[in-house]
Amino acid sequence: MAGVFLQAQMISQLLSAALDGRPLLSAWNVWGEVIWSWAITGGLLAAYLRQPTYLGLAVGAALVSVYGICLIVLILYSYWIAFIPAAIALGSSAIISIAAIKPVKSA
Repeated sequence: MAGVFLQAQMISQLLSAALDGRPLLSAWNVWGEVIWSWAITGGLLAAYLRQPTYLGLAVGAALVSVYGICLIVLILYSYWIAFIPAAIALGSSAIISIAAIKPVKSA
């Protein structure tokens, strides 16, 4: 994106906020990101649902719900919540947990 377009977008946001009363986008602070801990959810799903089919469906449903929460908060409250880090934490913790649980169960 060229610098002129970036400046025009910022001016458009500021003018729209001032003239139309639209709220500016905000982001959560550090503590808000700590509360947004989907890694625990992924680990708990892997602990309770040990079959890969059910775990895949549950993680998929959790990802859809995370996306929906991010979208609803963005539309209603003008808060930007990072979806990609939450999705990576959810998926990777489920994969790591199931990889750690499988050898323990078979031994």
